[in-house]
Amino acid sequence: MEVILNLPYEVKVIGASFTFFSVTCLYTSNFIFGRFEPYRNASETTRKNWNVRFASTVHAVVVAFMATIILINNWKISHNNPIWGTPYGTETVLSILLGYMLEDLLMVTMYVWAGWKFGLADIVHHLAVMLVAASVLKYKYIYSVSLVRALAEFSTPFVHIRWFMMKSNMEDNKWYLRNGIVLAVFFLIFRIAAMPYLYMINYLYYDQIKTLGFLQVLIVMGMAMDYLNLVWFYKIVTLLFAYIKNPKQE
Repeated sequence: MEVILNLPYEVKVIGASFTFFSVTCLYTSNFIFGRFEPYRNASETTRKNWNVRFASTVHAVVVAFMATIILINNWKISHNNPIWGTPYGTETVLSILLGYMLEDLLMVTMYVWAGWKFGLADIVHHLAVMLVAASVLKYKYIYSVSLVRALAEFSTPFVHIRWFMMKSNMEDNKWYLRNGIVLAVFFLIFRIAAMPYLYMINYLYYDQIKTLGFLQVLIVMGMAMDYLNLVWFYKIVTLLFAYIKNPKQE
């Protein structure tokens, strides 16, 4: 017990986050949806996917709202010094993120071994995010930029809700279309519209960024994620308009 108490704060939060989301994925999801017919009658692979997505939804809500509160309460620090400023609470958000990513990486890896076909891309994505979050925590820089990127999680629940509704054969439900519209709007606001701000930061504070040495690679990784966001947004909008035009042919 004494060893645990003496661990760094970030390590404690990472451990608590890993435990919480493990329980959420393995037990809480089944407890909540166990009597829901589409979940109960689904294949084992679909139920596992459902559990992973439920944990991801909980994580997205927690991280997005925490990041929002921190940015609002520390606006001057975040705005005036986005590279080396240290908004209070950022370490907690990034530690929660790391704990969740470790848990989700473990789950996805287990499911890949069990034959889950689309897990390898998730593994690469998770490793990249964990590298960035761990580097930010270790070197204590771009906290504010990391919080702005964490706001992207506001769109995540609607991605999963769409999947839940599809697996529940609810494509004809009016809320399926409404969810798709909200997904597109949130994706635009929190992932696409944030890009100019992030690149403006890179431009205005380039003299500080260039002193980061090899850590500048993390900025490039952010650019790669922006490219993916543009691709995903195109697909989201394309699917949305296809559904509006002909719901049966989405």
